[in-house]
Amino acid sequence: MDSRKLKNWIKKIFINRIMFSIAGIAFIVLFSLMLLDVFTESREITSENEKNSLLNQLYYVSESINYYFYDMKNDLELLSYNIYQDEENTTENMALD
Repeated sequence: MDSRKLKNWIKKIFINRIMFSIAGIAFIVLFSLMLLDVFTESREITSENEKNSLLNQLYYVSESINYYFYDMKNDLELLSYNIYQDEENTTENMALD
């Protein structure tokens, strides 16, 4: 793989990751705004069961967001490792030629 193809491939992957990240962050912001609305309405909740239900929902949402960012971190680490390996292979092939 020559360096031009490698650069185009890396650029394409980063653009896809950036778009995926932007979409995920937009979803999280939208969901956070909806949760903020629920919190403002929760002041009127007097039943303990309703409060516990709301807390459980918020717990699961926070866990989902946590897993989302954990998976994204792992994907980016794997991507950076693959890019590093491709770069090393390209430089070794150029040195052999």
